[in-house]
Amino acid sequence: MEFFKTHFKYLPFFLFGLLLCHSTDSKGQVYNYQLSEAANAVLRLLATDVTGVQLVETMEKLKNQKWSQLYLKTKNRLDGVSEDDKLELALNMQLGRISSKSYGLGNSYQYFTRALFLAEKLEDQKSIAIASYEIGNIIRLGTINDRPFEDYFQKAIDIFDALDDPLGKSYMLYAKMILEKDSAIKLRYAEEAITLLERNLESTDTLMMESLAKHYNVAGSYQTEELKVQRFQEGLRIAKAIGIEINAAYILNNVGFYYASKQAYDQAIPYHLEALDLAVLAGGNGLAANALNNLSICYSGKGLHKEALDFYKGVFYIQSDLNSNTYFKNIAELEVTHEVDRIELQNQLLQSEHKLQNRQKWVFVTLSLLLLLIIGFVFWSRRRVAKANEKLLALDKVKTRFFANISHELRTPLTLINAPIESLMHNEKINDPEVLEVLETATRNGESLRSLIEEILDLAKLDGGKLELVENPVRLNNFLELLLSDYSVGFSNKSIRFQYDFRLNPDLAILMDEKRCTKVINNLLSNALKFTPEGGEIKVNVDKDKSGDFVNISVSDTGVGIHPEDLPHIFNRYFQSGQPGKKAEGGTGIGLALAKELAELHNGSLRVESQLAKGTEFIFSLPFKEVKEETVTSLFAIEDQNLRDALQKTVIRYKEQFKVEKPTLLVTEDHSEMRAFIAKTLTPYFEIHQAENGKVALDILKQQQIDIVISDVMMPIMDGFELLEEIKKDEALHQVSLIMLTARADHEDKLYALTLGIDDYLTKPFNASEFLARIKNILENRIKIFRSLAMNKQSDINDFIAQYDLVEREVEVLSLLSRRYSNPQIAEELSISRNTVKFHLKNIFLKLEISSRAEAEDMVKSYLK
Repeated sequence: MEFFKTHFKYLPFFLFGLLLCHSTDSKGQVYNYQLSEAANAVLRLLATDVTGVQLVETMEKLKNQKWSQLYLKTKNRLDGVSEDDKLELALNMQLGRISSKSYGLGNSYQYFTRALFLAEKLEDQKSIAIASYEIGNIIRLGTINDRPFEDYFQKAIDIFDALDDPLGKSYMLYAKMILEKDSAIKLRYAEEAITLLERNLESTDTLMMESLAKHYNVAGSYQTEELKVQRFQEGLRIAKAIGIEINAAYILNNVGFYYASKQAYDQAIPYHLEALDLAVLAGGNGLAANALNNLSICYSGKGLHKEALDFYKGVFYIQSDLNSNTYFKNIAELEVTHEVDRIELQNQLLQSEHKLQNRQKWVFVTLSLLLLLIIGFVFWSRRRVAKANEKLLALDKVKTRFFANISHELRTPLTLINAPIESLMHNEKINDPEVLEVLETATRNGESLRSLIEEILDLAKLDGGKLELVENPVRLNNFLELLLSDYSVGFSNKSIRFQYDFRLNPDLAILMDEKRCTKVINNLLSNALKFTPEGGEIKVNVDKDKSGDFVNISVSDTGVGIHPEDLPHIFNRYFQSGQPGKKAEGGTGIGLALAKELAELHNGSLRVESQLAKGTEFIFSLPFKEVKEETVTSLFAIEDQNLRDALQKTVIRYKEQFKVEKPTLLVTEDHSEMRAFIAKTLTPYFEIHQAENGKVALDILKQQQIDIVISDVMMPIMDGFELLEEIKKDEALHQVSLIMLTARADHEDKLYALTLGIDDYLTKPFNASEFLARIKNILENRIKIFRSLAMNKQSDINDFIAQYDLVEREVEVLSLLSRRYSNPQIAEELSISRNTVKFHLKNIFLKLEISSRAEAEDMVKSYLK
């Protein structure tokens, strides 16, 4: 018993070292492997208090000397070569390959680099390609400082492609596989190489056999579940047959990792042990560390944390600097993580032995087997459900990502469809009722498509955590009445009885994201209208819930109802009913999923109650965030004609203020149709200049007096951000107003553009009325700022701006500041947020080297006198 207690910690390693290791593969076949004495020696050392120096020295002694002997023999031959470039080339190539299998990537890089030099000198195209291929692999796998490995690979690919050489073609396909990102294409390259090599294979050609083994390994990594292990085993068989331990160890680690990823740790362990064995024999410390790390993961997964820690110590011994404080810190952290205090383990062992002695063996065995069966069944059931859920979630994410990518590409062409149609509807020359009806239909469906695109992009933003709420005070009753008014015609056409009951204070204002809530309620109303038959009834009720913490907006109908089998799934993305007749009703399966996620983003909820053939009720709950004594302003835009009239009046005032025939505007857009459309839309108000990229725009700015620049972000030669930076560098262009017009809707892009000092940012597809309104606001701001400084000479203003490097928006803020405007007043006057005002004030204080608003007022007044 004392002997057992003393040597208990060595037991797991003796079991693997002295017994036959085996596992069952995917076909039910048993995989057997007898550990060598070398691997047993390493395992015995890891179970003791061995030092790093002892472990590394032992591994060096255990290393198979065949590669060392072959290296020394070849090196001696190379040292004796004189003025024979061909022989020197061949020996350097051979030493490069030997070094990669035993001496490390550094030595291998030196020999292949010398080989490349000699091959180029001899104009030996095949050797140039092989050396470039090998150097690219070394740079990719190691820490060599050289130009990117892709350059070497591409050079090899170009040469191999022109050569009729099976081995070279296999190298070319391997390089293409490394450069390719698509897994399916990677697999295709590997299988193509396997077919090519097997067709031309000579069993005596070690290089072709080695390349074939590598491609089988790649194929195993990307093949389907049924063929993975088969491909790995083929590569392993070939690597062993030609005696390349490094390649065999690499493949063994991959097989083990495949089983470990499925939590089949008992199947994985023998492969990792054999990988460790071959890595030690070959002197491949990196692969040995990899095998030890994989063994640590397997034992940790089995709950054997002490053994896992011993393996992991081996990883650190090999990879870490033993004199580094980091090493000891890592070991300490591991010991805490795995709770392997020796005294505690000994106490637990004594307690376990005491309990075992007091129990009858048959009771322990029976109960243990029963418990294992129950746990195994529960674990299997949970894993099965979890995997099914993971697959469904992954499928949803793939769908959302695909649709989001497609939707992003549709934004620009959709703008070029919707905006011209909208312009035609306002064209006085078109007064034919039939034509106008067709245009209205096109506009309505274009808006539906735009709404669908926004829904898909919102789902993608929700997945990425990038969708943020913008809450403002909203008068709830007015908000709902305006939404409901859009459905009055639809209710009337279907003779639907509609009831609206607002049971709260009619003037109640709450904090909510008006845009997101509009999407939720519109979805509920459109569904109610769609599924309620003629003569039916729809009700909208608004009240607090019982707790008083939430506002409930209920939308109920007397429609067809929802089938009980469909009810649990209606909020799932892309869900389509499988009930007879339901598929014909259409729908994308996006609306309700998005509505529920938007409700939850508000910290609210969306729930449903339904009875088949009787009707459905959706209840949208919002947190009750009442706003006291606030005036809620409607965010809806003014009528288009009023907007155009207002813009025309602003242009007239601008011409009078600045004594010009027309304000000038530069459209910078690489999309010719979009550029032409913007120019045509603004021609009645502006003198238009056009540029297809930032560089052309910059040349125009230096030659013409431009008031406003509208620029896309993504353009060739010079993009929108680069143009913006160039404008800000040139003091003569500080007075130019800038609008970014782009299909990129990322928050980071918008923030970066605003930081650089743009005046506005508009995302495609855009509404033409909103576009004109923003142009009008910029003209108004330019009139205000220069009118406030009209008492001073223009040269003095320019001197002041140039002296302190102020951008136009900062001049506007400073002007209003000198007139004692408060932050809210400045925000309202310039149509910007209060946070933006604070941002500009901070920059002004830094540039003027002041610390208060009073100093700013005094400085402006003093300077302008």
